[in-house]
Parts: sequence; structure tokens; C-alpha cells
Amino acid sequence: MRAATQTLNTLLYCPHLTRLGQHPGPTMQVNIYEAKTRLSELVEQAHAGATVIIAKAGTPMAKLVPLNDAPKRKIVYGLMKGQIRIASDFDAPLPEDFLVTAPRTARK
Repeated sequence: MRAATQTLNTLLYCPHLTRLGQHPGPTMQVNIYEAKTRLSELVEQAHAGATVIIAKAGTPMAKLVPLNDAPKRKIVYGLMKGQIRIASDFDAPLPEDFLVTAPRTARK
């Protein structure tokens, strides 16, 4: 049990994730059994910014990461005002010669 606790408490710095800006917190690896018994604790650590790798026989199988809580960008209406032109006849019926030459899937 001491080895499992030691593994859980050993935090490894993961510079490639920090450089990419994905999950800048510490990274740790735990085995599946340990993850099952300490899931609540691992979720709290992930919420605090840590990345938890869950391994089976030393082979990484899953990753528990914090959710991206970045605020959603506000929609700004009217950004393209004056830049888009819609023809006055855009909803007019199509000409007969177009309907004759158009692929059959275009007809309804």
C-alpha cells in the first residue's frame, strides 16, 4: 500500500503539455486498481489542474484531465454588415434550361 501511496503522491512535470498550453498542471500515473479505489481524490486533483494517467500493467490506457472552463466567446452580430450582398432575385425560380441540364438529384 505504501508503494501505491508513493506512486499517487509522486508528481511529474510535463513540459510538452505546458508548452502547448493544454494542461499546465502536474502529471501523475496510477494503476487501474488504485484509480478505482481513489477515484474521488483523483477527480479532485484533476479539477485542481493535475493530469492523471491511468495505466494497466504500466501501459497508459486513459487520461483524466481538468475540463476547459474558459468562458465561451460572446456572439457579436453584424460583423459582416455591408460585406455580403444578396441578389434581389436569389429566391426566384430556376430557369428551365438549368433544370433540364442539372443532375437528377438536384430536382425535387
